[in-house]
Amino acid sequence: IGETVEGYYTSNEIIQMSKQHHIHLPIFTCLNKILQGKLDPTTALHKLMKPVLTVEMEVSKNQY
Repeated sequence: IGETVEGYYTSNEIIQMSKQHHIHLPIFTCLNKILQGKLDPTTALHKLMKPVLTVEMEVSKNQY
């Protein structure tokens, strides 16, 4: 990037805290992986846009 990235060094800490407190942070998890070079932005976008079937969606689907 050639510039200082805000939050780069703390992003791993936030991921660890989210795991300790059982908080699901899909956008930040993808951002963290991009910053670490483990995921490219295009793949992250596709991953985030892919619908995830939840209990609420399954119940709603069966009601109609």
